Amino acid sequence: MAQKVGSKKGAAGHGAESATGARRKGAAEPAAELAAMVPGTVKCPKCGAPQAAAPVTVLRPDDGALGLLFQGTLNLFTCAACGVRFKLEVALLYRDDARRRIVYYVPPEDAPTPAAAEAQVAAILQGCFGGGGAEKPECRLALSRQEFIEKIALLRAGLDDRLVEFIKYQLYLRHEAAMDPRQRQLFYDFSLAGRDDLGFILFDRATGKAQAGAHVPMAAYRELEDAWRSSAELKEEIGRLFPGFHVSAATGFA
Repeated sequence: MAQKVGSKKGAAGHGAESATGARRKGAAEPAAELAAMVPGTVKCPKCGAPQAAAPVTVLRPDDGALGLLFQGTLNLFTCAACGVRFKLEVALLYRDDARRRIVYYVPPEDAPTPAAAEAQVAAILQGCFGGGGAEKPECRLALSRQEFIEKIALLRAGLDDRLVEFIKYQLYLRHEAAMDPRQRQLFYDFSLAGRDDLGFILFDRATGKAQAGAHVPMAAYRELEDAWRSSAELKEEIGRLFPGFHVSAATGFA
């Protein structure tokens, strides 16, 4: 079983795919703003032997490393001294320039509270897009790898995460006894993408294990999408529920 090793506070790479990769050209580079230098070496969590590390920190829609992220093996290293496998936790940035969207994962080691993570993202965006009339991309904050994967999957499926989280919020309200968001968390089931149902998997927060599945007709999502386009009242309601970069139905029950 792979162990986790955290990064130094605020650390993130600036390469197109890794901390040592070449920066891509562009007026505003969030990845460069994040570059507080991922450590070149880390200690094995078991034996303490130093290990060279060049973790992937920036992902784009066409990157092969996305497959590793979805498989749970991104930034997984093997100690040359004792053979233990460990995962290096660093900040991750997904950027889709065509859609003008970015998703930023802040590990708990880098920001101990959601408010600290929100402030970190706000500072990065201000540093990159605060002047010169540059258009800010739409940004989402993920506080776990699972959330990071989910946000990317929703974006790639052409689904609005605010509407999906609003549907989750309604499910939590209707089934709070069985789906208490303080103890359990719903995640989008991207294995069902393209089907007639919008699928979710209910995970136990303590164990991380899947407990149940839930489905909502895709027609219900489309109806909500139509209402979102035409209803200022619905936009205001969703805006009140999700005022920051971290768009999550569970925050309404904290």
